[in-house]
Amino acid sequence: MEIEKLKKELRTARRKISGMAMLDELTGIYNRRYFMEALERERSRAERHGEVLSLCMMDLDLFKRVNDKLGHTAGDLVLADMGRIIREWSRQTDLPCRYEGEKFAVILPETALEGARVACERLRRMVEENRVQWRTGPIRITVSIGITQNRTGVKDSIRNLIDRADGALNQAQETGRNRVKVRNGG
Repeated sequence: MEIEKLKKELRTARRKISGMAMLDELTGIYNRRYFMEALERERSRAERHGEVLSLCMMDLDLFKRVNDKLGHTAGDLVLADMGRIIREWSRQTDLPCRYEGEKFAVILPETALEGARVACERLRRMVEENRVQWRTGPIRITVSIGITQNRTGVKDSIRNLIDRADGALNQAQETGRNRVKVRNGG
């Protein structure tokens, strides 16, 4: 009985370690390492089956101001809340992650650009309408989002997908923030 108990504890510990290796502790969504593996897997699958795949990159607008004015504890609260919003917004088949700092990414399998744009616009509104409760008053944050999709019939690298989504994100930020921009093609 003691051996069975130890085996069960070992299985539980392995599951916990596996989850820790995949998830960002603060936001509760996947981490960048898992995201890169998943993006390669989903890109290959979409290419093999001739399916579309959209990639969304998002950045919290002027997030540095939150950390500078209210402190990193408030910033962490905002990031954790963004993770919650993304989890509530995303479908079961989507793969959301914390890409770095205040930057997030979501893989939308079997989703064309227009569907991704509509979904991301809904997420943008959810973030804009949300208020994070803080001791000095509610914190309002907005998000800029860039979207691209794989090009069927073209062997797209994950680097190309990320660069195009990043380019669309940069365009969203440069044209006023709190918006969704789409970039297709090379």
